[in-house]
Formats: sequence, C-alpha cells, structure tokens
Amino acid sequence: MATTHTPESLNRLYRDLGYQPLSHWWGRAEIFLGLLTTAVSLFTMLYLGVYILYYTNLQREVDIGLLIGPGIGAAFLFALGGYLALAGHRRHLYESNDRLTAYLADLVRPQADRPVVASAAPTVNGPAPQSAGTGFRPSESPA
Repeated sequence: MATTHTPESLNRLYRDLGYQPLSHWWGRAEIFLGLLTTAVSLFTMLYLGVYILYYTNLQREVDIGLLIGPGIGAAFLFALGGYLALAGHRRHLYESNDRLTAYLADLVRPQADRPVVASAAPTVNGPAPQSAGTGFRPSESPA
C-alpha cells in the first residue's frame, strides 16, 4: 500500500482543512479499555450465571432481586466496552483516511499546476443541437 511521501504533506492537509492531528496512542488506549471493560462484564455475567446455577442446584432459595442490579451493571459495562473499542477503531480509520487523502492530494497537486488546454474536437455531424423549448440563452435566466 502506498504511504504518504512526507509527513509535511499530512501537516499541510491538516493546516489547509483546519484540523488537529489525532492521537494514535489515544485510539489504542480506547481499544484496550473497551476490550478490557467488555471482558470484565463477560466475567461478571458468567459469575452471576454460575452463582444462580450453583445455588438453585443446592435447592436453596436465591433472591433474584439482589442479582438484577449487578446484571444490569454488567450489561451496561458490555455496551460501554463495545462502544469504546469501536470508537478507537474509528479513530484509526480516520487516521488512515487522512493519510490517503494527503497522498491523493500529493498526486493531484502537480496536475493542478498545468494549464488546461481546451481542445476543439471536430464534430462529425455538425454542431451540437440546441435545446428546444426553453426560449432562453444559456447566459440568461428566467426571472
């Protein structure tokens, strides 16, 4: 895969668009924290499931009302961890997109400096037909 030739092209892209560069390490930290939070929530849900199965197997009465709060908390942690992991991944996608945009800008910039030559290609069947029914020239606009 082609990479940006110089970091100054990426800096120029940020300067021209008014963006601030993203922190690569913060994206990694988001992914790590998201996966860690998801793992903690999965182990919490597993513990709660084993706790319920163990005490119902012993035929003791389990107060399910006390387990609803930790269950909801574990589900919330699962959602938060997934969000953090996806946010970190999105940050890496933005960084990659910025590098590709800077690379394409480097490729297009030399072509933008060349003058545009209007070619008058000959037509085989004569001039192009006029649009019928408007009654206006292209420079006029209906008021």
